[in-house]
Amino acid sequence: MLCNQSRASYLFMAIAMVAIIFFCEPAGAAILLDKSPATTGATVITNALGNASTSQNFAEDFSFSSAASLTAMDIYMSPLLPVVGDSVTIRLYEDTSGIPGTLLTELIEEIAIIDSEGAVTGNVRVHADFTTPISLDAAKTYWIGMSGTSKDLDLTGLSGVDPTGTMAQFTGTTFGFFTGEVGADDMAFRLEGTLVPEPATGLLLLVGISFGFLRIFN
Repeated sequence: MLCNQSRASYLFMAIAMVAIIFFCEPAGAAILLDKSPATTGATVITNALGNASTSQNFAEDFSFSSAASLTAMDIYMSPLLPVVGDSVTIRLYEDTSGIPGTLLTELIEEIAIIDSEGAVTGNVRVHADFTTPISLDAAKTYWIGMSGTSKDLDLTGLSGVDPTGTMAQFTGTTFGFFTGEVGADDMAFRLEGTLVPEPATGLLLLVGISFGFLRIFN
């Protein structure tokens, strides 16, 4: 009896530890979407799209198959204007039948890093961390953009990454689609964060581990 109780206790503790690790410990942030010039290999059509939150700014559509938590964003642009510590505005919109809809989130953050990661000649990576992570639903399309809060950040446009051309160009509260050339309309950017495990995946993992321990202890 004591032996059986001991086995049950070990099994319970093992399952509890796996549950804590799987459901409570967030995975390290990773690049969830990479449309940087170096990674895509796309032609840079411009580094001079004046991108300021008080006038003209841009957003690109995206979605993830799993729920996600966004923790940072990169945009690529001309190296002449940005300075570490400059304020940037990140805006997330819902998608309404293929166009930007309601503004869901607006964050005011600071440029934390300016470097050449993912960049090509003529542009740099401008990185901003999110003070508050942005939660996203699985299989839902959103639009996101980063612009200078009080001054232009000359955004990089790419050719041919998305042949449908889905880079929204905002002026005030109205928008159109940037059409620099045929097959263009793509914003050079990256999104960082973590994917949120589906509950069913976690339960399957726990069941599998439970059977494994039962085989060991029997």
